[in-house]
Parts: sequence; C-alpha cells; structure tokens
Amino acid sequence: MTECRVFTVRLDPKEARRVEFVSRVEEVSVNDVFRQALAVFIEHKKADAEFMERVAATLAADADIARQLQPASPGGPAGAPGAPGE
Repeated sequence: MTECRVFTVRLDPKEARRVEFVSRVEEVSVNDVFRQALAVFIEHKKADAEFMERVAATLAADADIARQLQPASPGGPAGAPGAPGE
C-alpha cells in the first residue's frame, strides 16, 4: 500500500451533507471527493500569479534560513552564516 498522510477536516452539518451528497451522486468515497476537490484547488492556485509570487518569496526566505543553518566552512570569515551567534 502507498504511504498516506491522514488529515482531519471539521465541517459544519450543512457542508458535511453536501459532501456526502456529492459522494453518493458521483458514486465515490467522501475521501475521493476531498482528493478531487484539493487537486482542482491546487491547480487553481498554481495559475494564480499572486500566489506564485508568495511561493517564490517563501522559497527564498527558506533558502536564506537554510544557508544560515549550514556549518561555517573551514577558514571562513567570522560571523559567516552558520557561525555561532548567527
């Protein structure tokens, strides 16, 4: 079996009935309804220029943090990213 992550989703009763209804009409599991909806949502976000700008900014910030956590190279300048006190 493929490795899966498990998430919990809390829905109000009206939302839950709507998801269950779609599940019955489409003859798929509620889990599949959520998977399909997430796939559409993620594709929509990938087409959103503002979202993609935030993705790039987040990746750049994460890369900067990762560089700061790298051990200082031997003979590198004091205070180099990864040096004690950084």
